Amino acid sequence: MEFEYHGMQGNENNFLNYSECKHKCMSTRLR
Repeated sequence: MEFEYHGMQGNENNFLNYSECKHKCMSTRLR
């Protein structure tokens, strides 16, 4: 699965910043 980071705009489901996104995504195991 490919993930594309499109900045910090968008809806309420977005992370506050890239670091928060990366931390969450990298610490989650894909099934």
